[in-house]
Amino acid sequence: MNLAPLCRGHHRLKTHTTWTYHRIGPTTFVWTSPHGHTYLVDTDRHTH
Repeated sequence: MNLAPLCRGHHRLKTHTTWTYHRIGPTTFVWTSPHGHTYLVDTDRHTH
């Protein structure tokens, strides 16, 4: 099961675009854009 506490904006990216993410910790994710750029997001720190 791949449940993650995504905010509305991140949920929409995941659901309605080709952005993907991988969970690397309890609150840390690596998001990959459609162009292959990666972004580290820590939901505890609200880094977007």
